[in-house]
Amino acid sequence: TLISDLTRPDLILEEMRFILKKSFRQTGKFNEQSDGIDISLCSINTDTDELYFAGANNSAYLIRNNEIIELEAVPNPVGIYYKEIAFKKQKFKLQKDDIIYLFTDGYADQFGINENKIQKFTIKRFRELLIEINRKPLTEQKEILEKTYFDRKKQSKQIDDILIFGIRY
Repeated sequence: TLISDLTRPDLILEEMRFILKKSFRQTGKFNEQSDGIDISLCSINTDTDELYFAGANNSAYLIRNNEIIELEAVPNPVGIYYKEIAFKKQKFKLQKDDIIYLFTDGYADQFGINENKIQKFTIKRFRELLIEINRKPLTEQKEILEKTYFDRKKQSKQIDDILIFGIRY
């Protein structure tokens, strides 16, 4: 199938699921390859100020007036999954100075030194950091995120991919 509406994140994820399952010949049988993708995807209609979001095991955040609104993902990946459910399109009316963050789990899951213990950064700390820095210019936020990451990580090995994508509306 081909996507008829390239502005619908939920339909894009469904199409990706179809293509991935077909490419990897995933049928759900025991012992077959079962890789999938965790992803957040959004589109913005700048005429109506509407954000459309869909996620596969990967949420996103909308920060408005220093408050986080979690854009919740469907709890399954793009690809084969034993409890496969359709991806949901969520719609939000954007306001001036809203900031949207799309991200992988790599930043929060990274091990580092905290209070002389090796531990993950955690999603809670990641959220707190975003609230703390969200009003700063995006270039300054990038610098703070990088400095925080490297100061904490120290000599620990990077364990996962890391991407944080911020959009100020």
